[in-house]
Amino acid sequence: MASSKGGNTTAHMNTLHQRLYHALNLGFRRVSDEKEKKWECTDIEIQRHVVRSISAFLDCFSRATANHRLIKDSISDIARALVFILGYRNRAVVGLAANVLIKLLRIVPPSLLQSYSLDLVESLSSSVQQMEASLPCAVALNAVLVNVRETKEKEVWKVLEEGKAVVSVVANLQSFSEGNVSVEWFQEMASLLSSVMLKWPQSRFSVWNDPDLMGLLESVSQKPDMDLRFAALKLYSSLALCGHGANELLDNGKAMLDMMISCMDKSSPPNARIEGFKLAQRLATGNRECLKMINICSEPLVKVIVWTIRSGKLENDRIEACKLALITRWEGKHHIYFWKYRISEALLSLVVENFCSESSLDGYASLEEEISVAEKILGTNFLPSLRSYVWDIIGFLAAHCEEESDSTSRGDELCLNFLVTCACWYQRNRENIGPSSFAPYPQSSAEKRICCWECTEDWDNKDAILLYALLALAELVNHSFSEQNHAEEVLNKRESVKDRLCTTLQEIRDGTYGSGPRWYAAYILSYLGYYGFQDKLGKRLMGAYEDEECSDMRLLFANGNSASVNKVVLAVRCPTLLPPKEGVPTEKSQRTVQEIRMSANVDTLALVKLLEYAYSGYVEVESTTLKKLKTLARHCKTKILLQMLCRGRPKWGSSIPRIDLPLALTPKLIHFSDVILLPKETNMTSFNCRLCSSTSPHAHSHRVILSSGCEYLRALFRSGMQESHLDRLNVPVSWLGLTKLVSWFYCDELLKPPSGCRWSNMDTDTKLQELQAYVEIYSLTEWWIMEDLQNDCAKVILSCLESARELSIKTIELAASFSMWKLVEAAAEHAAPIYHQLRDSGELDELDDELVNLIRTAAVQFSQQGG
Repeated sequence: MASSKGGNTTAHMNTLHQRLYHALNLGFRRVSDEKEKKWECTDIEIQRHVVRSISAFLDCFSRATANHRLIKDSISDIARALVFILGYRNRAVVGLAANVLIKLLRIVPPSLLQSYSLDLVESLSSSVQQMEASLPCAVALNAVLVNVRETKEKEVWKVLEEGKAVVSVVANLQSFSEGNVSVEWFQEMASLLSSVMLKWPQSRFSVWNDPDLMGLLESVSQKPDMDLRFAALKLYSSLALCGHGANELLDNGKAMLDMMISCMDKSSPPNARIEGFKLAQRLATGNRECLKMINICSEPLVKVIVWTIRSGKLENDRIEACKLALITRWEGKHHIYFWKYRISEALLSLVVENFCSESSLDGYASLEEEISVAEKILGTNFLPSLRSYVWDIIGFLAAHCEEESDSTSRGDELCLNFLVTCACWYQRNRENIGPSSFAPYPQSSAEKRICCWECTEDWDNKDAILLYALLALAELVNHSFSEQNHAEEVLNKRESVKDRLCTTLQEIRDGTYGSGPRWYAAYILSYLGYYGFQDKLGKRLMGAYEDEECSDMRLLFANGNSASVNKVVLAVRCPTLLPPKEGVPTEKSQRTVQEIRMSANVDTLALVKLLEYAYSGYVEVESTTLKKLKTLARHCKTKILLQMLCRGRPKWGSSIPRIDLPLALTPKLIHFSDVILLPKETNMTSFNCRLCSSTSPHAHSHRVILSSGCEYLRALFRSGMQESHLDRLNVPVSWLGLTKLVSWFYCDELLKPPSGCRWSNMDTDTKLQELQAYVEIYSLTEWWIMEDLQNDCAKVILSCLESARELSIKTIELAASFSMWKLVEAAAEHAAPIYHQLRDSGELDELDDELVNLIRTAAVQFSQQGG
């Protein structure tokens, strides 16, 4: 009797298994000092025979039968053979071997091949360079990389880097523009490069920094072929995980964003829609980048978000759209379009199943009835995964909705009222109160691998509980002042309580907390007569305001009093106080104190308080002056001060206001400049100043700003010596150092060197040039007596050395030439861990014996401490 079908199948498997090992045994070699046998055979015909035998054997199996004894026993031997054949890189067989590996990866669990992942990556990455075999090798390499364990990622990246895999794939992609390869070929190369960038942030710089590749992607994104556009979309999405890369994409991003939005449309395939939303979310990781995107494509982006939330066919689509809708947390013109496209109805459709229109909301006779309906709806548990997003989006929309706004309709109002009722009932029953569900909290493994993003701390973030406490206190204070006119008198009777409260609130306001707690601390303090934020730059400028010798304008009041001010500060902070322009001042008139007689209608004390705020960003106001100062602030258009004087609640997401002194360096205000700073000799071949016609490197500046930050310069400008009258000041630093120095004077922050992948991919000479600028400023600060700036420079220098220890020797040499021995000792400590490497390479031979002994001593101490 004939055997069953299953029996015939088993017999066929056994036959193919025997043929497989007949072929494999032609290449196995036993190595005496190793336990396992190796597969080695350079005969091309035998390699081809082995590959075909493996392929025929694998045809008998599928993922469902991957646990069959024959295949489990054979995987190790098959993998050894394929590793060697792929590594041999013969054009006649490597493509066949890659296709067989793809077949194997589709059948067996990835865990069974983990021990061969490094060898496979090395073999495939070198074979990707061969045009004839690049397609199957790319597909196979992609399949291997996707399944690499985190514990092996560092080793795998080293293999990819040594094999120049990224360079090869980028070169292959660029050949697509020549029309020599298929769309499928481009797709697979793009998919491989995307996988590499998702796992290894180090790979992204060489991609987004390649102008030819970026030009190709822009061209591809405008083609009608959806497969091509999806491939480009994946590459863009992976690149956007890098903050620097995202900014580069957005700087010339119209074509990319148009393609992204079209892929998010309902007519696009599901994978394209999801990838489009992911790209938009990643581009919106930071406020600045999000606003760039919004300014380019605000209305179409919002339109597709709202449509997907309301009518998305798949829950996953709606989740991704809700994540992206959290861009409502930031101010911008996109809020107008969210209202235009009825975001309230879209959100209600996520809460109420089969919601049709707002007409069904008209019938609620009372709040109690509305609450009852809300309880029933929430009890149905419809789309529970989306509810936290709904409440967040409502909150952000409300936070940025102007009180006088007419963008909401009757229908919006009904929907929002009901949604707010639902949200209050939902929040009341939550066990924990914590930060919102916004995207900065990683949503996937990919988001955990973002790099080079300089995102400011979220408004609440880790300080959420403190923010909620301040919100409650703000309501209590507001209620007290509203209900009784003598609340301040009550506080005054209990001075100790008031003092402790003020001290605590001031510590929060001026501390390192999130913007939310700082804003609400300032808001509460406004009820106690304290308005604004205090910072170092404001305190510096206030010192200049109180110093009449620095002034170039005097305001004369009707009562005979006067106030000495500086034109450049007023031009930046309160330009309405300046007289109409009378042309560009001459050099002589720049140093003459101009007198301006003020109207008798201007309250002297109120104007003085306004000037204090203009200089320092902070002012203390008695209740008797409050009303007059409000009027003056409204007339002078000082928006932030007016908001605080009127005790307007802070808007969610508002940034802490800063004194924007760099505006003084713009062409519009350049005529207020009264001194030019000249760097030491520079190798710059050309220099174009956007403020004047001089072609030699220089920086325009203002004596009042320089003297407010440096006692030495303040004394110099007052000395009466020849230097005090010069319009030019030589500064013994390079041009790069001078730009960083000027930035510190105007921002009270030291510009940092390039960060992340930009720094990592700079050559040693360029890094040293950056570092040298900070060493020069460090030296200058000893002469100019600027201790705070010196400390900032030291932190930057040591941070650079921490990430690039190879710069230690040059830094030591440079610091020693300036006799900066504290810096020399600090740099020696950073060189200590690589002392033996430096000694063996001969790099220490360039230093004198004293410096070498210093490094040797640091190395001994490092060794004794267990290093």
